[in-house]
Amino acid sequence: MDCILDAERDEEQVFGSVMDDIEKALALAQKLGAKDAEIIYSMKRATMINFKKDIIETARCSTNTGYGVRAVVNGAVGFSGTNVRSSLTDCVKNAVGSAKVMDPDPFFKSLPEKADYTPVAGLFDDRIIRMPLEECIDNTMEMISGAKAVSGVEPTSGSFSRSISHVLIMNTNGVFAKKKGTGMSGYIDVVAESGLGYENLATAYDYEVSRSKDIDFFKIGQTAADLSQ
Repeated sequence: MDCILDAERDEEQVFGSVMDDIEKALALAQKLGAKDAEIIYSMKRATMINFKKDIIETARCSTNTGYGVRAVVNGAVGFSGTNVRSSLTDCVKNAVGSAKVMDPDPFFKSLPEKADYTPVAGLFDDRIIRMPLEECIDNTMEMISGAKAVSGVEPTSGSFSRSISHVLIMNTNGVFAKKKGTGMSGYIDVVAESGLGYENLATAYDYEVSRSKDIDFFKIGQTAADLSQ
């Protein structure tokens, strides 16, 4: 479960090799006839914990990456995408080929020009990626405890997640921009006994999502329980 920290540690290494691939791909797009081209790369690594009733069922780490390409030919814009790094060349060919058979877009002016872009605050919280797996599990159990703190209410299912994402954009106009962000979330479903039989059970749910480590997981469970009353 160290994949989240690994994603932060190897950021420069990852972006370095990806940038080389993108530069070559942009040059290929122009060689194939594109006036301009742009490529976006994204990588997200996440820890997911799922539970049913009050028992944790799974805890896993996942990694998702992808490339998006757009190419401009005679005022027409073609798009293509892939999540396979070795397929980036084919992705560029598809985008350029698509643009060549499309009609010009009268509303399209140009791809973004090189400029100084204002950083967006509040997207990254270092505390999220440094949470050990044990703390992730504790947060999950806090939701369960919050739900069970209300008499007659039982959790049915739910999940916890935390993630880090990296995004890189480059184009033939000299644009080079990258950002990183974190995320954390909690979700729970509950059921409340009504005393009138199974058909009169009441259900409810609550969730919260944040880019910072500021979620009260006990409160998520408790709020869902209160809503079911």
